[in-house]
Amino acid sequence: MKTYELTVDEVCPDELKAGRKHIWFCKMWDILRERGLTSYSTQVGRVVVKARAVVLHVLLAETEFKIYGDAATKSRPLETDLLDDEEAEALYHHFCSDLLPDDFDKKAMLIPVIEASRTLVVEALTRTYSPPKLAAITYYVFDNPEDVTERTDGTDVDEKGRPLMTVKEFNRRYWSYMNENWSIKLGEALRRNVEGARKAFQWIYDGCPCVREGYEF
Repeated sequence: MKTYELTVDEVCPDELKAGRKHIWFCKMWDILRERGLTSYSTQVGRVVVKARAVVLHVLLAETEFKIYGDAATKSRPLETDLLDDEEAEALYHHFCSDLLPDDFDKKAMLIPVIEASRTLVVEALTRTYSPPKLAAITYYVFDNPEDVTERTDGTDVDEKGRPLMTVKEFNRRYWSYMNENWSIKLGEALRRNVEGARKAFQWIYDGCPCVREGYEF
């Protein structure tokens, strides 16, 4: 049976195709790809892989909420165009033994599906990067104050005034640096921003459990 693979471009909504969240998503998708979790050979397998991508969308929103709290960008990660109603129903039947009520909508079908997929995805991430290291990398993608720069060259910046890095630029400037110094930098983050950094660290250390029922942010 022939095997296919979903690429990162196929599982990113338009709002996630630039900036730091895109960088984090690409790196986490690479981890899933290396573990064979982005490949499929059947149509059901394809939507299962899509569900793993939605888990990453959810983890992004939950991380942002843990770091910034109510100041986080309002996002509802299950309301993407990644899965249609038919695919959501197929996933529900694949993961859940309960009969589907007539009045279930897509979001209601996806909640148990995402929770069923969450454990596998989080395990893949934390096996590649220990929970403290994953916390350090994630935190610095979201909030690295040393990278706040006044731009005079017309370069796009995010809402915090940081340059909108490409994945290539992130690799050049940060990836090896974080690999070598993540424990020191996480300690600095904990001292500098006790509330957000510690909440994010503890949440990742606990296995990234669901932050809010219904994924309402």
